[in-house]
Amino acid sequence: MTNERSVGFSRRALACGAAALAAGVLLAGCAAVQGALAPPEVRLAQLTLLDASAARQRFELLLEVENPNPIPFPIEALGLSVRLGGAGVLDGQTTEPFVLPPRGSESVRVEVTSDIVSSVSRLLALAQGAERTLAYELNGRVTPSRRLSGPIPFGTRGDVPLRVPSGR
Repeated sequence: MTNERSVGFSRRALACGAAALAAGVLLAGCAAVQGALAPPEVRLAQLTLLDASAARQRFELLLEVENPNPIPFPIEALGLSVRLGGAGVLDGQTTEPFVLPPRGSESVRVEVTSDIVSSVSRLLALAQGAERTLAYELNGRVTPSRRLSGPIPFGTRGDVPLRVPSGR
C-alpha cells in the first residue's frame, strides 16, 4: 500500500513538474519574442495647413510609421508632440488602431489644432526655401495592441514640407 501511494505521488509530482516546465518555456518564449521586437520608426512626412485664423490653426500631419520586424506590429494608439521651426508645439494622437505589415510601413494622418503662430504669413516666414520646409522635432509614444509591450517612446528630427492651400 505504501508502494502504490509513493508511485501515485511521484507520477503526480512528475506531471506537475512537466506542466510547470512547459509554462516556464512558454513564458520565456513570449519574453524572448517581446524582447526581440524592434520599435517602429516614426517620421513626419508632410504638414498641411487646413484652416487658420488669428487665434488658432488646424493642421494635418502625415506620418510614415515603419515596422522593422518580420511579423505584423498592431498599434492601439500613437501620441505625439511636434516642435516646428524651434517655435510652437503641436500635440496629437491617432484616432483608430492600425497594423503595420511585416517589414513594411503605413501612412497615418493625424489632425491637430494649435495656436503656435499669430498668422499664416508668420508661419510661411518660418518655412525655408522654395519647397517651404520647416525644421521639426517629433517625440511621442507608440502603444502596441495585444500587450506586446508597454508604450514605446520615439523621437526624430528632420525637415518637413509645409502645404498651404491656395488662397491662404
